Amino acid sequence: MDKWLLDLIHENQGDGLILYVFLTATIAALLSFFIGLERQLRGEAAGVRTHSLMALGSSLLMTLSIWAIRMADGSIDIVNGTMSADLNYDTSRIAAAVITGIGFLGGGVIVRDKFSVKGLATASTLWICTAIGLACGSGFVLEAVIFTVLTLVLLIILGRLLDFIDDKRPFVILKSAPDFAIAERARDICEANGLELKVVRIIGCDDESVTARVIFIHGTTENAMRYFSHLICRENGVEVIEDNKNHKNEK
Repeated sequence: MDKWLLDLIHENQGDGLILYVFLTATIAALLSFFIGLERQLRGEAAGVRTHSLMALGSSLLMTLSIWAIRMADGSIDIVNGTMSADLNYDTSRIAAAVITGIGFLGGGVIVRDKFSVKGLATASTLWICTAIGLACGSGFVLEAVIFTVLTLVLLIILGRLLDFIDDKRPFVILKSAPDFAIAERARDICEANGLELKVVRIIGCDDESVTARVIFIHGTTENAMRYFSHLICRENGVEVIEDNKNHKNEK
């Protein structure tokens, strides 16, 4: 497959390069679409469009880095199928700049919370999609497909494993009015009272209420969870509807 795509460049009196760019960019965007879909289904801010656009752009830039400049300086003649063995520039410079630039976008999806850091996995998938785009732009489409499959396998398997681990952690499920900042208030209570919180996840939301799962670190005692439940239930309109100690508390 890789050889067939590269052979397109020397065919059809130069029109093969147009087809090459179209196919490699489309494949890069499609592969990254599936990675972005997994992120979007997990509620991350960077989803299908962001990942696909990252791969699409990096694929085009890599193609320009390898072929367009060589055509401009005359080291390659696509129409006649001739290519000079001498290169007057480094074909990896644009790719290196792309990898550097992705750091700014990756940093934008990483959020430092009071108790944790969110967005690291999404920043990693953006970085991987950039690599997939660079690989496709270089003509290594089969390798890009393989790494896309490996990335999806890791995301899905590890995601389910982490969900399983979180289900085993001590947790409390809260219900509040939709205009109440339940996640922020839960974090404030834990911070003020020395309770170690893992994460707060919104698991349900409608016009009448918001439901959140407050997950504590392993080793949090039952008394600590009861104390948290007592404090949070003092807030107006907040109730504890479930915890994994099978206790139910209501305001």
